Formats: sequence, C-alpha cells, structure tokens
Amino acid sequence: KIKSNTWKNSIVISILFFLALLSKELGIILPILIFFMYMYLNVNPEKKYIKNIEDFFYEYYKLIICLIFSFFIYFILRLQAMGDIYHETLDKNYIQEIYLENYLPIHSLFFYIKQFIVPFNELTPLLPFDHLNDHKINILLKSIVILTTIIGIAWALIKKNQHIWLFLSALFSIFLVIYLIPLTIANNIAHNRFMTLGVAFISILIVILPYEKLRLSLQRSI
Repeated sequence: KIKSNTWKNSIVISILFFLALLSKELGIILPILIFFMYMYLNVNPEKKYIKNIEDFFYEYYKLIICLIFSFFIYFILRLQAMGDIYHETLDKNYIQEIYLENYLPIHSLFFYIKQFIVPFNELTPLLPFDHLNDHKINILLKSIVILTTIIGIAWALIKKNQHIWLFLSALFSIFLVIYLIPLTIANNIAHNRFMTLGVAFISILIVILPYEKLRLSLQRSI
C-alpha cells in the first residue's frame, strides 16, 4: 500500500493547491473533492458515515493541515490585492435581485443538471439573463427537477451507494457559479466552460456504473 499520509506528499499537494488558487478560484473546491473521492472509495453499507469521516481526518490530518495553511496564505494575498473576497456583497440587494426576483440559482443549477444529463444540448458560449424564461410555471418545473435530483441524492446517500459521490463531485464543481454566493459570471446564467471538471466526474461515473446489476434489478422489477 502506498503511504500517502506523509508530510512530504501533503506539502507537495498543498503547494499545487496554492498554485491552483492563484490560477483560478475554482481551485478552492479541491479539499472537498478529495473528501468526496475518499468517501467514494471507502463507503460501504456496513460502515457508518461518521466512522468514514473520523477515518478520513485521522488518515489525512497532515494533508488537511497543509491545505488549511495554503488557503490561509492565499486568503491574505487576495485580501491585500483585491480588498474583498467576493465580486459583490451578499446583502439585501443581492438577495432581492438574484434570489427573489430573477431566481438565478434555480435557472443556473437547472441548466447544469440538464447539461450533465443531456450533454451538448446548448453549445452557446454565452447565456445572458435576457434569455431567461421566468414564467412561474417554467420556474416551478425547474424547481421540481432540482428537488427530484436532491431527493435522488438523499436516497442514494441513505442507501450508501458509493457512485453518488461522483455525481456529488460533478455538482460541487459548479457550486461557485450558481449564484448561491456572490460570484458573478458577466451577467450570464451559466457557462459551458465551467462544466469541464464536472463532466470528467460524470464520464467516470458512466464508465464504472454496474450495468449488469442494474439490468438484473430492472428485470426483477418488471
């Protein structure tokens, strides 16, 4: 077994993490993706989630310390260079405009879910706000799709299905650009370019799904 829990490996990974942050804000999700991949590899029906979490922190505490240190340095540099963390302020105006008037988190998340399930559906590089169909029925249908997705994820987590962690990784890869936090993307609902990382996880998921087991389960249900 390769001993990954060493200070040397942890420092190297944290340096790469720091360089990723300097290159693109998306790098900030790396620690969470590491945890998701650990869960994917270690979750099983006979083991409680709390035990998985305890094992993760015990096995990778050196890496966690190094990642926190790298993020702290980046945080200080960003504050000195830009004077702020977000592109905008998460205040009443942002909540009113983004959440309550335009429902942008719903439109954006629906777009990415649809693209993950039906790729190449929309290849336009720009999707500005004025393309929104904000009819209440349309918003309701999008909300139902999102709620159904959340219920499916919750069911898979309860069943301790390891494959759901790949899907969660794909969704988390677009977390920064669905308007839940005030990071803007030039007045666009979404960009296909932000799906690059997420599509990699979806592709892995499609390849490793237990199709024979799914086929047998479908035959029994029929």
